[in-house]
Amino acid sequence: MNSGQSPHSPSVNRRHKERGLSRRADDCEPADPANTVTDRLNNALRNGGAGYTLRLCPNQRYFIQAPILFTQPNQEISTVGYPKGDERAMLVVSGPVADGKGHTVAIDGTCNDCDGVKLRNIQVRVYFEKKRECSGAHRRSRLTVLEGTPRRPTGAGNIEMGGDNSNQLIEYVRSFNPRSWTCLHIAEGPLTCNNVVVQNNDLGPCGVDTFQQWADGISIACRNSVVRDNMIEGATDGGIVVFGSPGTLIENNTIWVLNQTLLGGINLVDYNPFSGDYTNTVVRNNVILGGFANDGQTASDTRGSNYESAIIKIGIAIGPRTWFGDRFGQNRNRGGVVQNNQLGGAFSYGIAVTSADDFTITGNTLVANTTFIGAKGPNCSDTDHVPTPGPWIVDWATVGTDMNAGSGKMQGDFVGISDGDSLTCVLPPNGGDFWPFGSNPSNSSSSSGSGSGSGSNSGNSGGGGGGGGGGGGGKGGNAAGIGVGVVVALLAVGVIGFFGRRWWMKKQEDKAHYNAAREMAQSRVPDRRFTALTISIMVKTGPFNFLITILFASFLHVSAQTYTVTNRCPSAIELFIGQTSEGNLATNQSIIKTGLGTSAGFFYTKANGGDDDDDGDLEAARAGFYFEPDYWYYYIVRDDGDLNTGISITPDQPAPACIPWAGTSAT
Repeated sequence: MNSGQSPHSPSVNRRHKERGLSRRADDCEPADPANTVTDRLNNALRNGGAGYTLRLCPNQRYFIQAPILFTQPNQEISTVGYPKGDERAMLVVSGPVADGKGHTVAIDGTCNDCDGVKLRNIQVRVYFEKKRECSGAHRRSRLTVLEGTPRRPTGAGNIEMGGDNSNQLIEYVRSFNPRSWTCLHIAEGPLTCNNVVVQNNDLGPCGVDTFQQWADGISIACRNSVVRDNMIEGATDGGIVVFGSPGTLIENNTIWVLNQTLLGGINLVDYNPFSGDYTNTVVRNNVILGGFANDGQTASDTRGSNYESAIIKIGIAIGPRTWFGDRFGQNRNRGGVVQNNQLGGAFSYGIAVTSADDFTITGNTLVANTTFIGAKGPNCSDTDHVPTPGPWIVDWATVGTDMNAGSGKMQGDFVGISDGDSLTCVLPPNGGDFWPFGSNPSNSSSSSGSGSGSGSNSGNSGGGGGGGGGGGGGKGGNAAGIGVGVVVALLAVGVIGFFGRRWWMKKQEDKAHYNAAREMAQSRVPDRRFTALTISIMVKTGPFNFLITILFASFLHVSAQTYTVTNRCPSAIELFIGQTSEGNLATNQSIIKTGLGTSAGFFYTKANGGDDDDDGDLEAARAGFYFEPDYWYYYIVRDDGDLNTGISITPDQPAPACIPWAGTSAT
């Protein structure tokens, strides 16, 4: 008689195996009650000591109100059973955010005593709701941050690791939809971060491709580290951004886009924090896939449209000028290796090289179907010449002679360009059949046409057999059927003809639009700052009897400008910004304004971000006005960032017809 089963019997073991990742109370820290979960998790790490493992429960969501902090060496945060799919515990960043500040970090491993900590087999995201949107026949999911939760508050990334530590591990982690600038950040600390391994993670989407709402997939600033075998989908700033990180290996990662444009696949552009030192930083054997057509392929199609016009602007970007223009002057990045990477899909540029010394760039190839598209966008400087899109471009004037053609350090198919500054200002065409057909890890390239055709033929055969078997349906029934069929066929032909004509005309329209944009990209823009910038200043209080219109002409190489003031400046004003002939300066934060009304204020147009180094100077600003209750000033800012005061006018003085520039003219 078998009154019971041994706990070691096969059936019992099988049941335990089938239970898989279901938790026991003593296995993991539960997510509920939610109002205490943040404190419970942090207390466990604080009191657990060195080597403690904080076990999270599978299939549970932890709505945290503050970062979860590693506190001692060799601690670990992981999901019980180390699952690799959706069963992984999820930390949801849901703390308060107000005025662009607040909770952005889920996990922080940058403490001063965090050597050897491990983050394994979990998920991290921001608190959001999911909505469905229709765009014609194309349906897509769009993530919408809940009302009151800004997309990009100031703060750190979803996951912050590194710092003054060594030997950390991040693996089998999914991180997506950060509130701030990156899905995963390995920080440099006092430039002592060392030997962090980032492997087998799936990251993205990260950020949105709206101007300055971007986010990185992986951001690493750590020496002698390894970033390998990661899958990065839907990053919008850089797929992998390498901040110097001497001695670091970046290999076997896959980066691709679906419905958002990515500025750079792998970026080696940042001069800081390692002062351009990329010595023995190796980027090899990575796959970078730009946008593919997603409007359906027929047998004769070689190109198609992408509903969101998604591309990667630069597959691999090398050198600070590629990204930042002249912000870092003549400084160059040096010492890196970029080898045997594969690029496919739609890009503007495959690999772009500027301001670099002693880089080795060889063996990189194009795979599958690839196109290079894009033209000058509204954020491009008026003086920049946008290079023709292409796979391999280099600004020979800004790279070291050790990299010249024939040196063996540059693969032979690079094309020289005259200006490689700020290449991310290009924009893809707005629709049109310019995207290649192909597949990435998120889709398959199977054709629906053959499948539907086969089904149709099969259905027709079956219908014919049924008719023959029926035998005695009669001629009247056949005639009626034929009549209905003819009417339906005529209607179908009419509908197909109507929509076919619209489709053909749209293709011609898109082609014309793209060709025009392409021609603009290939033509040299005249050397000037602005053309016909109109600024109107009106009285903020009182009747609208004051209107001052100031018209600027091109002022790159002149030392004085003339403008007419129709009345003296009032003490309370509003500023209205018009457009230049080159685009709308009022969009995308190209106009910065502070201190409206009777308080002091300064308005300027900018190229690269204003006071980037917090020294009080405005880098690359062009012109501005400063208002006080009883005075107004006209300013010119030179390219070197020095502010030069113009003439001042009080309300008791008549406005002059001509005001000379102060200081040195713009050159």
